[in-house]
Amino acid sequence: MTRIRASLVVGAVAVATLLGSSGSPAQAAFTAGAAMSATVGTVTVAAPTSVTVQTSGCNSRWINVTVSWDASSTARVLAYQVIAHRSDGVVQTVAQTDAATTKIQGTVDKFDLQGHTTTLTVTTLTSYGWTSAPTQKAVFPC
Repeated sequence: MTRIRASLVVGAVAVATLLGSSGSPAQAAFTAGAAMSATVGTVTVAAPTSVTVQTSGCNSRWINVTVSWDASSTARVLAYQVIAHRSDGVVQTVAQTDAATTKIQGTVDKFDLQGHTTTLTVTTLTSYGWTSAPTQKAVFPC
């Protein structure tokens, strides 16, 4: 009798497996909904203001240049980039400072500037990866 019961149990399991696998997979759907409101805010990264360029030595080959600006009012400023724009389309980052620095000094070869109008901009860089639009352009006075 044990053998007959074992055979019946195995047969029942086999039939149940075959019948169970021929059906559709389990499905579920949500039919109720809920309304929610969400607000998304944006931050504008403020550019530095009052950018000035001062030079000395315009009559010699090497020109001493000082660029200064007022700090951005944006939170979490990481650095500032000073970028030179020449009238022939050449654009070059000339300095990057930390957040506490709002003035740079350097020396420029006058021959690099001949025949071109050069303007400088200062851009704010934040710790969360956003940047400001460049400041108003300050014209290189030599």
